[in-house]
Amino acid sequence: MIIWFIFGFIWVSRANLVNSDNQLHVFTVATEETDGYLRTTRSLRQFALNYSVLGLNTPWYGGDVKNTVGGGQKVRLLRDALTEFKHDGNAIILFIDGYDVIINANAEIILERFYKSGANVLFSAEGFCWPDNSLAVEYPAVKSGKRYLNSGAFIGYAPDIYKIITERPLKDEDDDQLYYTHIFLDPVLREKHKIKLDSTSAIFQNLHGAVDDVDLDFSPSGHRMRQVRLANLAYGTEPVIIHGNGKSKMHLNYLGNYIGNWWNPIDGCVACNEDLIQLNWDSENDFPFVVLACFINSGTPFLDKYFESILRLDYPKSRIGIVIFNRVSKFLMRCSYY
Repeated sequence: MIIWFIFGFIWVSRANLVNSDNQLHVFTVATEETDGYLRTTRSLRQFALNYSVLGLNTPWYGGDVKNTVGGGQKVRLLRDALTEFKHDGNAIILFIDGYDVIINANAEIILERFYKSGANVLFSAEGFCWPDNSLAVEYPAVKSGKRYLNSGAFIGYAPDIYKIITERPLKDEDDDQLYYTHIFLDPVLREKHKIKLDSTSAIFQNLHGAVDDVDLDFSPSGHRMRQVRLANLAYGTEPVIIHGNGKSKMHLNYLGNYIGNWWNPIDGCVACNEDLIQLNWDSENDFPFVVLACFINSGTPFLDKYFESILRLDYPKSRIGIVIFNRVSKFLMRCSYY
């Protein structure tokens, strides 16, 4: 009877936490408002997540992360932000990169999956050991899924994350992923903070090297904001935080046309009706000149319908320019015609 009461109490406590949006605090780092940043923050708002942007409109000292290592500034900014949470055992911190992440679930779903992992801190995982491939042999083996840590998205209890990010010194120009990798590969720290990797993408999906693992799921959903979901076909999971790391930015752009409640079968293109500009229909020359860019990197269906939809646009054709980049030889005549 006593055992039943203890386990029953634990279950109820965790269920209550899952249903409380206030437990989840999202942090991201962005020093400027790029299109990627606006897409990330829009997805956060779509699912009513409580988020803070660190470093906005301040100088970036974290190195050229697009081409080499860097990003230590992100850790430093997070250290400062989490000072108020360092003793709050009820606070769950979700950190995501600020320019190439899309959220596709609310706090309840994210927390439920985090609790199910049994981790105190859960990092996203990928198939590449970066930036130091020599550390690959030190990683624990996994039964299934990706083996290596990616620091572009992680979630955990605030006290554990605070201790991790203050464990060792770090310069702004140092690499943040290498910092977290060394922490994870230390068996004492890994056990102390119950650090795990989301190897089968229950929450996080890193796209670099894994675009063939995923596909859009348009099957009916009871949640209006989640009419389009991402299915990981390799592991039978449905990741809800999608990270376009490395060379996968183009594929993230494709997925971003649907997930994050950008489009759904009920409302169509939800984002298309946001931030609209009122134009003066009296003078055609007053209309902004719009350039459309079409990139055809591989064989794709419905190309004719795409071009026909452009021709049907209710917009002065003299104020529209189009640039077509085509790598598919069989589409050459079709592109030339339009």
